[in-house]
Amino acid sequence: PDKGYSPDNCRWADGETQANNRSNNHYLTFNGKKQSMATWAKEMGISYFVIRSRINRGWDAEKALTTPVLKKEVII
Repeated sequence: PDKGYSPDNCRWADGETQANNRSNNHYLTFNGKKQSMATWAKEMGISYFVIRSRINRGWDAEKALTTPVLKKEVII
């Protein structure tokens, strides 16, 4: 980010790619793969907000990503 914009250091990216390239993303490692919580949510079919809530409550990545979602846990 220090070098300014030029054709050598810029690329077109969709919104999802740009969002996953932010420096404030929270990453989780599970089964040897490190991804943002948003990417895990999409891959695992669990709401990002459920995963974030679980991590904030102290769950480890494996438990947060593999525990089935209960109806009362769904956050809108």
